[in-house]
Amino acid sequence: MIVSDRGEIVGHYVKTHLTPFEPFVRGRGEPLQVVVDGVRVGVMICNDDNFTDISRRYGRRGVQVMAVPTLDWASVSKAHFQNSIHRAIESHYAVVRAARNGISAIVSPRGRVLARSDHLDQGIGLLVADVPVGLGPTLFSRAGHWPVAACAAFLAAMAASALLRRRLAVESGHEAD
Repeated sequence: MIVSDRGEIVGHYVKTHLTPFEPFVRGRGEPLQVVVDGVRVGVMICNDDNFTDISRRYGRRGVQVMAVPTLDWASVSKAHFQNSIHRAIESHYAVVRAARNGISAIVSPRGRVLARSDHLDQGIGLLVADVPVGLGPTLFSRAGHWPVAACAAFLAAMAASALLRRRLAVESGHEAD
């Protein structure tokens, strides 16, 4: 839930990507966005930031800051933190990540870690940083993975064409030395 400074519930987000041991009801990936002091803020919970489906929706909506509360454990802590950095870069929003048993951080929309605390090593703490707000939707937010797939298909077609030309040259005896 997002609670206002007056104690009112202003939004409710349901986690979508559950880990295998979670007995909760799965959400439908509906983004929750609120405006705080003129800044568009979104919420993803824990494992949701390991996937791009929800983060891309937030990016298309122009979210500027993403709040990510998470519960980690030692074996996933560093990898899960790296995914938060990827989501910031892909969708051009700042990430404010509050972890229990992991790495809390404030990440700029360009992926720069502005503040960080590994609670497994350092214990509890408070992070503060001046963070630039989001830069607006990226190509990835708008289009997803298809530009990469299109480039891969183009490269495969070019390679196949080159191989075919080489084969025809060899068969016709015009192979260049």
